[in-house]
Amino acid sequence: YQYGRKYGRHLFSWRCWLLNSHQSRYYSLFENLPHAIAHLEVIWDDKGEPSDFVIRDANCSFAKITGYNKDDFIGKKITEVLPRLNIILNYWIDLARRVYAGTKSCSFEFYNEISKRWYELTIFSTQPDCYAVLLHDISGRKHAEQKINDYCFHDQLTGLYNRRFLEEEMQRLDSERFLPISIIMADLNGLKLINDNYGHSTGDEVLKKTAVILQESCRAEDIITRMGGDEFVVFLPKTGLGDAKAICDRINKKSADTYIKTLPISIALGIAVKNTPNKSLDDTLGEAEKNMYKNKFTDKGNLKST
Repeated sequence: YQYGRKYGRHLFSWRCWLLNSHQSRYYSLFENLPHAIAHLEVIWDDKGEPSDFVIRDANCSFAKITGYNKDDFIGKKITEVLPRLNIILNYWIDLARRVYAGTKSCSFEFYNEISKRWYELTIFSTQPDCYAVLLHDISGRKHAEQKINDYCFHDQLTGLYNRRFLEEEMQRLDSERFLPISIIMADLNGLKLINDNYGHSTGDEVLKKTAVILQESCRAEDIITRMGGDEFVVFLPKTGLGDAKAICDRINKKSADTYIKTLPISIALGIAVKNTPNKSLDDTLGEAEKNMYKNKFTDKGNLKST
């Protein structure tokens, strides 16, 4: 009997040590994970809806993202710790509702102005009224996606949008809410002659300068693309013929005052306008191209440079 009591005490002590050891090991893992984790308790409003969260615990990575020491936010509300992220809190609350309704976990991505980085937030329930939040830094992935997007939808020489982007954007713009929409077709005169006589590096400089002229002449909301070769297209949403002509005048004036190695930059322009939903953007683009070629060959100064 005495032996059994002594053995039982040792066994109980061993179990306590083992439990404490496991807890210490898991808490150490929790503290040193590269992902930010916080344990939150939901605050309910008078209508029974979640309105805020109290931070019950968080690891070092969470403290690093928020810029606080752990002692500064444990036991405080999210709105107190991250007052500039109140808009994002609405997403958190919405996810909490969905998880509360039975969804296992929910996620969304957001950009943190404080740390200047992208994060993926995942929220899931640990017990009634309590949630765990996992923040994963996805800035590297976002930057890679941006590089791929730039490569796929931008012309590598000029930095303008490319033909692929234009084809996709035309589907979005072919809507009544953008009417009237004007299209300017621009063609750089004499590029082949420049390449043959001065080299392709000079031709590239002329193309890049033409892109700058178009950007400086157009408005921020206008969509400027390089179709390929010496052709450029400008889409002007909610713009009539008068404003489109004014932009063409600015392009002509800037190009007339611009030289590359004593070579004047000459751009042939054509305008077309879509005023009604029945007219397609493809037809409008074709009309702008016809008008551009008409102006190109009407201007005798361009005949030798085409």
